[in-house]
Amino acid sequence: AESAQRTATALLEALAERARKTLGSSMLDGSFLCWLQRWDAVLRHDAAVAALCAIAQREVAASATWTGAEFERTSHIVPFLQLTTVMATSQTPSSGGTVRVHRYFKQAGLVGERIDQRELDMLNDALRRAMRRAQQLVHGVFKRVFVNKRVGGTEPLLAWLARLLELNNIRASIGQRDQMQAELAMFAAGDGLLLNVSLLLLRFAAPLFNIANGKYKAVRAEYPQLSHRIDYSKHAKLTRGDDSRLVLDLDAWTGAGGGGGGAA
Repeated sequence: AESAQRTATALLEALAERARKTLGSSMLDGSFLCWLQRWDAVLRHDAAVAALCAIAQREVAASATWTGAEFERTSHIVPFLQLTTVMATSQTPSSGGTVRVHRYFKQAGLVGERIDQRELDMLNDALRRAMRRAQQLVHGVFKRVFVNKRVGGTEPLLAWLARLLELNNIRASIGQRDQMQAELAMFAAGDGLLLNVSLLLLRFAAPLFNIANGKYKAVRAEYPQLSHRIDYSKHAKLTRGDDSRLVLDLDAWTGAGGGGGGAA
């Protein structure tokens, strides 16, 4: 079992490096999706799931001295969440790069050329399909790991996601028009990665937004207090109530009694 996990670890790391090198190239040839599909196929085996969890735990432990940007550059899981058309000031060439819209159209021979709307729409549709397929594959992999009771991958992967978000919490308060804040952004991961992670988490939360299916009733009100991965009181306008649960602080949300819309 240990030998199989070591082999799986080496394979997952190699796939991540291949995917990282492919980022920034044209999406028209589907090379990145090819590596992502291989990652998906490998992670259908328990040994690979166990290896991914071990990688996640190793990266969480090592990240004690990392910035968000270093996490993005170093992680062997991040590359599969980096496919994006977003170019942010925090995205540097050394961080693995992203698929740029300019490069995409340049390699199609269309930069500086006049093209008709129909051809442009076709290229945009192709780009949109590639992005959607990548998002579906990543969501499928994470879901498969979360529900794998034989390996118990839920906690390692949740801890990994929490660490990624915690290292990049500075992004929420950064305005790119301010030079000093723009420089601070260099220590955080790129917007494209964080948007992809947010979309991934929203996909998992989507069933809870459907009142008709009643799944929201299974959410434990005291969960934010029991989970120590993220300090919810700092990020979600939550505070401890008299019943020892975290409750929504309406004053903090609306502006501490400053006429933020009146009482509920």
